[in-house]
Amino acid sequence: MGMKSKSGHFAGSGAGGPSKRQGQFPVRLDLQKFAKMPKQRAQIKHIMANRHGHLPNSSKNRKILEKISRDSKNYIGKKHGNTVYSKIINGNEYWVHVRSGIIQNGGSNGKKYRYHTNEGRKKK
Repeated sequence: MGMKSKSGHFAGSGAGGPSKRQGQFPVRLDLQKFAKMPKQRAQIKHIMANRHGHLPNSSKNRKILEKISRDSKNYIGKKHGNTVYSKIINGNEYWVHVRSGIIQNGGSNGKKYRYHTNEGRKKK
């Protein structure tokens, strides 16, 4: 015997099964707004390093990359399955590659801009 309700709220939903409300639309969550550094030590060493184009490992530099990737104004385009973000800060170009909400790579190109040129920046 099924549950009965004057409002019809339980009608057709079965025993605790999902029901679809009229006028309901799927909510899409933009995971890129929550991009963060990976937890794996090897991946962090790949991103944060004392080599050309990258940044030394420090909490300040990690926060810079996370902040750049969270701002949609810094969106450049897609490259090899990653979402690319870039921003010029104090004359230096910082860049971040994000996949599935996790930063995959990032660094600084210094004053030689790679993403803020006509050929480097993709159209939105």
